[in-house]
Amino acid sequence: MENANVDNKLSFLQGGGEMGERIRNYDWKNTVVKSPEEWPQSLRTAISIMLNSKFPMFIWWGDDLIQFYNDAYRPSLGNKGKHPAALGQKGVECWPEIWSTIKPLIDGVFSGEEATWSENQLIPIYRNGSIEDVYWTFSYSPIKGESGAVEGVLVVCDETTEKVTTLQKLKESEQELRFTIESTGLGIWDYNPVTKTLKGNARLAEWWGLKQQEEIEFTYALDSIIESDRPRVEAAIEEALQFSSGGIYNIEYTIRNQIDHVQRFVKAQGRAWFDEHQNPYRFNGIIQDITKQTLARKKIEENEQQLRSIMEAASIPIGVYTGEEMCIRLANKAIIEAWGKGDDVMGKLFLDVLPELRDQYIFNQLTDVFNTGIPCYVRNREIKLIMNGIPKTFYFNYNFIPLRDTEGNIYGVLNTASDVTDLNLAHKKIEESEKNLRNTILQAPVAMCILAGPQHIVEIANQRMFDLWGKDASVLKGKPLFDELTEAAAQGFEELVNQVYRTGESYQDFGVPISLPRSSGIETVYVDLVYEPFREQSGIVTGVIAVATDVTSQVIATKKTIEAEERARIAIESAELGTYEINLFTNEMNSSQRFNAIWGLSEPVSRFEYAERIHPDDRLIRAEAHELSKLTGNLNYEVRIIWDDESIHWVKISGRLIYNNNNQPETLLGVAQDITIQKEIEHKKDGFIATVSHELRTPLTSMNIYSQLLLEKHQNSEDKETVEMLSKMNYQVNRLNFIIQDLLDVTRMEANKIVFRNDFFYLDELTREIVSEVQIIKTSHRILIGHMEKAKVYADKERTSQVLTNLLTNAIRYSPKADRVIVAISVEDGNVICSVTDFGNGIPKDKQAKIFERFYQVTDADNRHSGFGLGLYISAEIIERQHGKIWVKSEPGKGSKFYFSLRLHTGE
Repeated sequence: MENANVDNKLSFLQGGGEMGERIRNYDWKNTVVKSPEEWPQSLRTAISIMLNSKFPMFIWWGDDLIQFYNDAYRPSLGNKGKHPAALGQKGVECWPEIWSTIKPLIDGVFSGEEATWSENQLIPIYRNGSIEDVYWTFSYSPIKGESGAVEGVLVVCDETTEKVTTLQKLKESEQELRFTIESTGLGIWDYNPVTKTLKGNARLAEWWGLKQQEEIEFTYALDSIIESDRPRVEAAIEEALQFSSGGIYNIEYTIRNQIDHVQRFVKAQGRAWFDEHQNPYRFNGIIQDITKQTLARKKIEENEQQLRSIMEAASIPIGVYTGEEMCIRLANKAIIEAWGKGDDVMGKLFLDVLPELRDQYIFNQLTDVFNTGIPCYVRNREIKLIMNGIPKTFYFNYNFIPLRDTEGNIYGVLNTASDVTDLNLAHKKIEESEKNLRNTILQAPVAMCILAGPQHIVEIANQRMFDLWGKDASVLKGKPLFDELTEAAAQGFEELVNQVYRTGESYQDFGVPISLPRSSGIETVYVDLVYEPFREQSGIVTGVIAVATDVTSQVIATKKTIEAEERARIAIESAELGTYEINLFTNEMNSSQRFNAIWGLSEPVSRFEYAERIHPDDRLIRAEAHELSKLTGNLNYEVRIIWDDESIHWVKISGRLIYNNNNQPETLLGVAQDITIQKEIEHKKDGFIATVSHELRTPLTSMNIYSQLLLEKHQNSEDKETVEMLSKMNYQVNRLNFIIQDLLDVTRMEANKIVFRNDFFYLDELTREIVSEVQIIKTSHRILIGHMEKAKVYADKERTSQVLTNLLTNAIRYSPKADRVIVAISVEDGNVICSVTDFGNGIPKDKQAKIFERFYQVTDADNRHSGFGLGLYISAEIIERQHGKIWVKSEPGKGSKFYFSLRLHTGE
């Protein structure tokens, strides 16, 4: 559960989502409010109310106005703003931009005034990376302590920015709509289908020759429509009043003024509105006088003629295109020459004349201007035109401006242009030169910058240089370097730059230590440093080019290598280890004096002669270990060797393969350890264990048979107590049998009597088989298959099965209150990882490192010890002898997750 680990004394901190978690995890003991155990009841109550409220709440506490807030308030802080630093922060530090506004309100509450209330108040705050206008509806209320004194302020607030903004926009929209309608000279009508009455504005009454009244009979209004159009209008109205039509009404017809009999051509547009029963309750819209459109068209033609005359006289390219397909209506000589076309372009479609512009965004820009009415202004656009059949590149400044008729409708686009190819190419050469220098610096693989003038102003620097300086670009760019980077100036680097600037001579040094600012404080880094004079074409030095390579890791690595080599030498000598090195191409071998002594030799011999001293029964162990090392890169084995005096000694060999650039093993580095004494001690002990285990097997087998026969005989008996006792006896006999088997496995393994029969198999397939087998026996839990990757390994399949079975049965045994365990297979960094997850009591952290030790007993859920502590030890030995790893992650009260890994085989 989310808050299961919260102490009962701190129950007031339970819940609260993200902010509840942050408040619980905050290090309060180092603040003025102290740890939560010391908080007064008033603060506890206020925080409990705040965390369990879905309404935005905020608390200022104490003289320093320490801050708390809940998840509902969190969105008002925005992104890249004050969250999460605002938690536990002083109010004056958190809100500098509005402190003068809110501090008097806070002081008022602390002085005993009544709680405040503000609605839709504008209080700009810093959030989302900038100061934003934010509107709030909020109240400030006192939080009183047991003495009645005000100890804090509870803020209950709601951000109303969207609401206020929406209302403002709505008001502006209404005003714009009213102004638009009035300014366009439209008639407005509103018809009530229920009462069959009509209302209209003064302009509509004027056109129709009607008296402007509150309402008129609709049939009276229809009399103003000429008789030939009236049936068509009535049919259109009837259709619009049908719900299936969507209520749309759009028609043109002729009206005759009933007083002066003047005719007008009008265009009516409107919409019918329907209730929940699909019945029309309102029908309204606008009427536009289109009588003047014909005259307007003639006027446009006259204007176009005038425009044509102006265009022909103009020296800049000008064209006029009409309709959605952009028909070339007008084009002067300058634009025709710019296109490289003939005089026959008039009346043709734009793309028929200039098909090469279809995929250069030009035509899309034209149609966008025609459809949206938004002008388009473009500068220095590269355009490819076909001139006499040859594609050429030009640069133009051009404009597309919508052309409207007298009614405001867009009928075409005016195109003006100027050829700026020569000017653009000249600018490009200058920009390219500057860009090359800038890119050289910005993309340099090392830290690089230019320091201009005697003040060494940072003119340009790449990010590597800013990172090396430990300063943000905004702090240093355009400013004198050493005014800001005082740490470097104090270490003599300013004088070095001054020297290069004055003398014009370069400076170079390697592995230079320099202390620079970092997030954790001042740190020493090491750099290879070059200062070069920066000269103009005249040869005058105007700045310094600085190049620095951070070699801190190399310097430190060199020091660590020297230290590591010394430590390794001391460790090897103190552990009495013998070292050796083998050239795998030539079999040439170098060995230490101690290595030869371990093998009973006084001087080195050939690799073959060392191998010949291995006991004949153990030579297969060496061969298999070397074969396995080709897959893993590591060599590990233990064998007996025979000295010249025919005495037997045990030796442990460990090594690692070193690969060349072609990924071929070229060198074997290793150590040898004399483990004869350890083996003799283990042999005596394990011999005793093995003898006892074998002696117990015979009587135990008989007991097992008798207990099973008795249980079968009384299985259907009414004496339930006897059946239960026999079941428990049978269980304990089986349990003892498993323990003895574990003891035998340990003795065989530690005596090297268990042979690993390695082969290739898929671990995921084996895992599914073991899960099926264990699930049949262990029915108290569901064994769930989690993420399962296809993965081949080279290992002993039977022994790996033993590990899987052990981990699954352990997971079930130690999670008696759970009903499931989960097993999964994944591949990471060339290793196949198997995990078994239980939901039991978990393992304390101080015991997790011991559970794989021999005879370490794990306590079960009822505080009882189970077994001799050999199962996990045997599993660890099996995995480690196959050059794998085994480990556990566990948290008390939440369960455990056991892992083991084997090397992934990527071959066929």
